[in-house]
Amino acid sequence: MELFGFIQMELQIFFSFARVKEKYRVTFDSLKGNQFVVHKGDRSDQVFVESNCGLYFTDVFETGFLFNTTAEIVNNNYKYSSRDHSKATLARKVERIIGRPSTKYSIHLVKNKLLTNCPLTKTDILAAEHIFGPDIGSLKGKTTWKKNVHVDMSMINISNELLSKYKDVVLVVDIMFVDKIPYLVCISRHIKFITVEMIKYLKQRSNQPTKKADLG
Repeated sequence: MELFGFIQMELQIFFSFARVKEKYRVTFDSLKGNQFVVHKGDRSDQVFVESNCGLYFTDVFETGFLFNTTAEIVNNNYKYSSRDHSKATLARKVERIIGRPSTKYSIHLVKNKLLTNCPLTKTDILAAEHIFGPDIGSLKGKTTWKKNVHVDMSMINISNELLSKYKDVVLVVDIMFVDKIPYLVCISRHIKFITVEMIKYLKQRSNQPTKKADLG
C-alpha cells in the first residue's frame, strides 16, 4: 500500500502533487479561488487551499482523506491507546526481524511461546494488522514464481568492416580471488568480451592455468 505523502504529528498530511497527478487530474487557478483541486474518480473533488504560511492544505476532518486506503490506516491510529499502538508497532517490528511470517503463523508463535522473552500477544499482532495493514515485504516475499522469458540464441551477423577494424584483440588480464580460489579474468578492449577461468595450480613465480581459457 503506497502513501503519496508522510504523516507528521498524526494530524497533518503533506502530499506531493507530482505523485498525485499520476492517478488523478489536478487543476489550479490563481484567480478563481487560488486553490488546487484534485478530481477523484468518484466525481468528488479534494480542495487544497493556501494557508497563512503559503502552503496548500486540506481539512481532512471535513472533506475526508484523498485516498480511502490512506484514510483507513490513519484513522485506525485513533482507535487504540498509546500503549496499544506502541505494542502493535513492536509486533510489526518483531515480525520483520523473524522473517515476516504470516499473521496466522505469528499468532501461533506467540500463543505457544516459541519466541523467548517475547512480550507480545495475539491482540498485539491483530492490532498491528489492523493499524498498518498487510506488510509489504511479506507480500513481495510470497509472490509466486513465474517462468523466465526464453533467451533468443540466434546468431548475429557482424559486418566485415567491424571485423576488419577490431581484428587485433587487446586483452587485459588479471587474477581475481573468490574465497581464496584464483581465477584468470580476461577482458578484451573495445568489444568488452569477458572470460573467466579457474586456476587449479598457482605458482609463486609462474601463473599458468591448467586449462586454456576461451579468449574469444
